[in-house]
Amino acid sequence: MIKNKKAISAVVTTTLLILISVMAIGLIAGVIIPLIRNSLDDSANCFALRESVKVIDLGYTCAGLLKTDITIQRAMNDLEIRGIMVGITAEASSRTYELFGEQTMDGVTMYNGDEEIRIPSKGGAETYSFEFGGGKKVTLGVMTGNSKICELDSFNIVPCS
Repeated sequence: MIKNKKAISAVVTTTLLILISVMAIGLIAGVIIPLIRNSLDDSANCFALRESVKVIDLGYTCAGLLKTDITIQRAMNDLEIRGIMVGITAEASSRTYELFGEQTMDGVTMYNGDEEIRIPSKGGAETYSFEFGGGKKVTLGVMTGNSKICELDSFNIVPCS
């Protein structure tokens, strides 16, 4: 017969603690690791897009009293760009525009007067006119194929001469 029941109780307790620990580790691995992996994938996508769209000055990027013209260039890469977010900041206010190809948008035209917005093709550039005067700074963002928005670049805008 067993005379020392306390020793068996300690073994059972230790075994249960080990099982609970293994189950907790499995639960954490099943939930936390995919969450972190998805966050890292999104960050990697934004990092890859960092140089894909930028404001350039070919003599057209400037701010007047009634409108701000901005030239946006797209790199020669195969990254999917669903849209471009443009934030313009003036002295005491700012506006954000979401540019998607082949659509019209209040307050935005192409520089040549076309109302249908075009996203720059790979390696190309497009100039947009925004009905928002006095812009001092423009911030760009890109909407990826999975609708995530990645903030990219800021550019100071000079006054139109």
